Amino acid sequence: MESPFSCDPEVMGGTPVFTGTRVPVQTLLDYLEAGDTIDEFIEGFPSVSREQVISFLEQAKDQLVTFDIAVMVLRARSNRLTELPPLVPALLTAIPIARRGDVTSIGETSSTR
Repeated sequence: MESPFSCDPEVMGGTPVFTGTRVPVQTLLDYLEAGDTIDEFIEGFPSVSREQVISFLEQAKDQLVTFDIAVMVLRARSNRLTELPPLVPALLTAIPIARRGDVTSIGETSSTR
């Protein structure tokens, strides 16, 4: 199977999209983070196949495990550095308990998966 996503400067300015579509892979991650299912995502974006979604998620999982990392996403109201200091206590609490493969969102809507 070809790669489930592609990056082409001529398509969405190089944003990673599902191959053969203009649907950013970030949209899938946003849906999942909001608690939506894969089926709900596919209903909203029928040009993306279930196989592409599963393949993308498997590749993402493999990368997390391969590099033995946890991901911390800092969510602020803007991208200004002045927004980050209030997030530091939550970040310092999350770091010692993070496990390989965890994805933790810190900020406006904090959660650990």
